[in-house]
Amino acid sequence: TAGRFVTEDLSVIQSAKEDLARSGAGSWTEPKGGYFISFNTLPGCAARTVELCKKAGVKFTPAGATWPCGRDPEDRNIRLAPSYASLEEIELAVRLFTICVRLAALESLASMQVGSADMEGERIA
Repeated sequence: TAGRFVTEDLSVIQSAKEDLARSGAGSWTEPKGGYFISFNTLPGCAARTVELCKKAGVKFTPAGATWPCGRDPEDRNIRLAPSYASLEEIELAVRLFTICVRLAALESLASMQVGSADMEGERIA
């Protein structure tokens, strides 16, 4: 059940939490008896993370769902809702999620690097 996931099986995501915290790619909430877990990506990466997960076969709540009208102005928040999933499915989904969070963050950082390099080139020219 949902309550069991949050209270007893939260250890399933502990290594993912630690991994993503070390990488700087985002941060998790620490639920206190609720059902939903909230994750904040780097700014501008939530929708891309959810898109990557969907392409890999795991559907998450739409990015920004916790915001009014579902529009997160920083495109950071993803609400995780483990509905109707077995513990094994949750473990697989969390592993995939961490990969997609990292990929979206790397894409974002790479695009900033390219944009920064282009701007520097223009200043020199």
